[in-house]
Formats: sequence, structure tokens, C-alpha cells
Amino acid sequence: MNSETNNYNYANTLPAGEQDWGVNVQELDPTQRVTRPVGEVLLDSEAYDERVTELVHNGGVEFLSLDERPEVSPRTFSVDLSQEDLAQAGLTEALAGRSFLNDTDIEQHDLHTVFAGKERDLIERQAAFAVAANTDDDYNLLPTAALGEVENISQIFEVNNGRDGFRIMNFSETPLTGYALQKLMNSLREMDQVTGGSSTEAVKVLAILPETSKIWGEIKDSASEVGAARSTATAGGNGAVMINEYLLKQKQVPQLGAREVDAMAVSGNDIESTLFHELTHIVEAKLKTEHKALPSEKFGWAYERNEYNVPNLSQDAVFNGGLKNPSPYGQTEAGEDVAESAAAMFVGGDWADALDAGRKQAISELFAERHSGVEGPAYLRCIETDIAAIDDKSRLGGQLLQAVAIKPRIGYYISPNSKT
Repeated sequence: MNSETNNYNYANTLPAGEQDWGVNVQELDPTQRVTRPVGEVLLDSEAYDERVTELVHNGGVEFLSLDERPEVSPRTFSVDLSQEDLAQAGLTEALAGRSFLNDTDIEQHDLHTVFAGKERDLIERQAAFAVAANTDDDYNLLPTAALGEVENISQIFEVNNGRDGFRIMNFSETPLTGYALQKLMNSLREMDQVTGGSSTEAVKVLAILPETSKIWGEIKDSASEVGAARSTATAGGNGAVMINEYLLKQKQVPQLGAREVDAMAVSGNDIESTLFHELTHIVEAKLKTEHKALPSEKFGWAYERNEYNVPNLSQDAVFNGGLKNPSPYGQTEAGEDVAESAAAMFVGGDWADALDAGRKQAISELFAERHSGVEGPAYLRCIETDIAAIDDKSRLGGQLLQAVAIKPRIGYYISPNSKT
């Protein structure tokens, strides 16, 4: 489906009339679509906690001994004992002045039996954490403020590349359908193409939020200074991507890389390149957690680094370079420089031509760094869920995605001054 491409200029936005573009989309008939209260489709916090507890106690977790299933790594848990605990067990004198207890101490004083209740409670809490990490409550990754203000949900799509997947959730009144959906999916597919599918692994949930959401009022001063009137999308380091309903209301046309003289950003109101911009944030986020060299540093942005060469990401980087990003929005901060550079390469045309060779090289290196090693054309399936069929028992959020097995290795620690 590509026009002329090379390492530096992908120019892979969705062409008009293209039939075979690497995505299989299965939409519901519009007459099947319903809008439902969020609580009828997604488990609320109380129901979710009850479901996790049920899974822990009724087969959702397999508890193994240390000599079982070598492919499962043991988890070390620490039972914290207070001086009051020792007094009640008659062990104050025997363990006086101790802090960490070794296996001999534990066996000699039969601590596994004496504090069996504490061990059980600790393991159950850890099991609940393990279950929660493996349930389909992806919507809980959205900001609490954003999720708390939505009342209805109108669409859910399951996206999968054959290895990993995530959901698209539409909390707005504007349907995600037709060409807008195709453009959104093409953006996801193209990012999968250049990262070997690792972007689908990195994205945990994609939400369409109402245009009236308070989250869209949060515009940084630096963005306002270059003419940004509204926020149209945002992405979190936890893999949550949010798109403003506003973009669905815009006329959907092929984006061919034309650069208007007064353009503030690459994407404008185009959902396809806007999403590619946000996906770049998600892809780059792992480099930050791994403390690797960041693309923006190759552009001329400087972070404060400590004695271990770890960048201080809590402070804004300072631009000390020469060539600036051709996008005014890309000049506002380091992360936006990276995302706007990737978006310019994605749309091609004038935008890619205006981008310097150093930025093109750095973005190509970013995608190569995050590449899974799986070669070949990327392919995505996108299937719309019939939310009218979801009942109380099948509400999303409490389904276990994979088996959970825990090998508890119990350690003991004494808090010298604690009375509780």
C-alpha cells in the first residue's frame, strides 16, 4: 500500500480507495449499536474488588510449592513482625535484638505455624495483586478524573495483531466508523510495521473521550504560545491513549503531507497522524524507563543527568541544538519534538522534506531500538463488540486473561520499635 518509502520517509498514510491495506475491520451494523451506562458494561471498583477476591479463592490462582513447575519463578514475601507479635508468641527474649530472620530461625521457632494466619493474609494480598495485573480492567489505566466523568459507553473494539491486543473504547456520542476508523487502524498498523508489532504490546487501551471532558482543557503554556487552542489527544506512560471526540467530527480526508505556511503541528485535525504522534510517545516511553539515550538528545535537547547517567525526566529538557523542528509544536519540548518528527515522516510530503536528516535518522533508530525482531508485513484485526449483549455476569474488567501461579517464599523481618 506504500507510496515511495525508504528508511527516512514512510509516507504511509491511508490512500483514498485503497482496498488491501493490512487491516481487517469488522463493524456492527449501525442498527445494532446501542449506548449504555458505563456501569452496565464495565465493572465498577466495588464489583471489581469482589471479582478479584472471588478469583483468588476459587481457582483463579494456583499456589505452588518451591519444588513444583521450574518455569514459574518464586516470589519472596516478607512477614513484618512487631514487638507485640513477638510478645504474644512468647518470642521476645528468644529473638531480642534481631531484625532479619534466617531459615534456621524460622524452623527453630516454627514460625510458619505460629504465624500461619499472617502468612495466609500476606499471600492472599499478593495473589490479589497478581490477579489484578492479569485481568481485562484496561479501562482503569485511564486517568481517574477522565473515567469518573463519563456516563455512557457507545462502542468497544477488540484490536489484535496475532500476538498482542488491546481495546478501543468510545465514551463519546460520535461513532467511530467508516473512513475515520480505517485511518485510525492504519496508523496503528503502520506503527506495528516499523516496530515489529511491539507498539500493539505497548498500547493497553485507546479511549475516545467526549469533547467536553475536562482533560482536554489541560493545555500547556508552551503549546498555547504556538497557537494550540485545544488538546486533541494525549498518551500516558502506562500505555493509555486518549483521543478527543472533536477529531471524529472533522471531515475525514487523505492526509498527503502538505504543509501549510501557518501550520502549528503536523497533524492538524487529522486523526490518523495525530494517533501516530501519540503512539510515538508510547514507543519512546520504554527508553525512558530503561535510561537509554533519548532521540531528543540527538536533536540537541539536554536533560540533567545524575552520577549514574540517569536523566532527570521530572524537569524539562533545554534545547541547546542548532536546527529546530519544522513544526512549531515540535519546538515546545523534547518529547513533542520526537513525536512531531515521527509524524512528519509518517505523512511524508512537505513535512518529511522539511525535516533534517539528523531527526530522520534518530527516529529510524528509535523504531529499530523498539523493534521486536519479528519481520514481515504487519496485519491487524479490529472487531466491534456487541455491547448490547453484555449482561451483569459478563461485564468487562473481571475476566482473567491468563493463568496465575504463585510460588511463595516467605521471609521474616522484625520491626524493632513497632507496636502494631
